[in-house]
Amino acid sequence: SNRSKFLPGLNLFVNINYLRDSYKFFGSDSSDLEHRTQTAGVTFGLKNNYNKNFKYGISFNGNYFDLRERDFGESKLRSNAFVDMMVSNFGIQSDAVFISQHLTNNLSGKTNYNYFSTDRRSVLKVNSGLQVKAGINFTVYNGNSFFDPIGSFSLKLNDALTFFGEYAPSTDFISISDFNQKNRYSIF
Repeated sequence: SNRSKFLPGLNLFVNINYLRDSYKFFGSDSSDLEHRTQTAGVTFGLKNNYNKNFKYGISFNGNYFDLRERDFGESKLRSNAFVDMMVSNFGIQSDAVFISQHLTNNLSGKTNYNYFSTDRRSVLKVNSGLQVKAGINFTVYNGNSFFDPIGSFSLKLNDALTFFGEYAPSTDFISISDFNQKNRYSIF
């Protein structure tokens, strides 16, 4: 509640889901080809965006994906966190994500993948109409690291028109279950 005396605006959340799916590939040469999948997930965390000068949040997520006909399984643990602080006209923003993936019966033989990515930005409000952000994006994926500068600006000309520009290269971790969500007819 925003009227609470202890941590006003705190939002706690929990989500649990389970999906069992079965479908055939009717357009294939073999009409008996069938995908049978199971997906389960748990997410919990907290966030607080009540105070415009100090916002924060953290969440944890665990997912399991099972592809029966290939005896393939994927377990994925993910944690996200963010902090956004402003003091007068200067602020800092940070967010991070860590993903640990474990695969069973992977064709490559590799069973574990880890991914970590973080953005750090400094914020400067030059005046009521101009804001500038500059920082870095740093990512590590199984021993490979990526480092990129990031930056943005926004210029408010009036109540109806604002110019915005951004340079923000980033990486993303896409798993087998992510591919399956986008196209359930993918063959792995």
